[in-house]
Amino acid sequence: MNITEPVSHSSNQRQSLGPVLAIALAAAGYSLLYRLAPAYAAPNLSPVGALCLFSLAFLPLRVAPLVPLAVMAVSDLLLYRWNGWAPFSWVVYLSFAVYGLSGFLWRVRPGALTLVAGTFGSGLFFFMLTNFMVWLGASAVTAPTAGITMWEEPTTKYPHPLIRYSRDIGGLGACYAMALPFYRNTLLGDAVFTSLFFGLALASQRLGVTRAAALDNPS
Repeated sequence: MNITEPVSHSSNQRQSLGPVLAIALAAAGYSLLYRLAPAYAAPNLSPVGALCLFSLAFLPLRVAPLVPLAVMAVSDLLLYRWNGWAPFSWVVYLSFAVYGLSGFLWRVRPGALTLVAGTFGSGLFFFMLTNFMVWLGASAVTAPTAGITMWEEPTTKYPHPLIRYSRDIGGLGACYAMALPFYRNTLLGDAVFTSLFFGLALASQRLGVTRAAALDNPS
């Protein structure tokens, strides 16, 4: 599959919108299940970023943002009802919006370099922003020494490890270092799911063009 030569946005491509919608719905369904079963999913090995990229790259713009937004909103509300987890984190939504922007940029300027840069750039933005906010929260309360303590979430009564960081550049660096295994999963998930979603969509478009050409030029 040569993603540097995408199928043009023509009547043939519109004919292949059905398969693209099917891919989007399947990706959205899997993304929803992933978010609703955190105990059975690898941390940060998420398809949501790839779904945002894919939706803004292939779906009609009037509905493209709604697919990942619906996944996030529905799963947030269910997780709040089931576990008491605070929904609608602006940090997470903003981070996924950057994935969507990368998908839109691919739509405007399709190519392998655009896709690779958008995928890894979006993942890096997610890593930097979310962990910066983690550091702000974990260093807000003064602790005698940086380290791991246990705290109990009042809404769910689940014990969580809370890592305290010093409010300086060293503490910020330590926070990013602790999050590197999660970033590795983010990169892996983005690479796998973006390749899968884009590969299926481009293959379906090319198949549609081939069939149309065969019908126009019967042997």
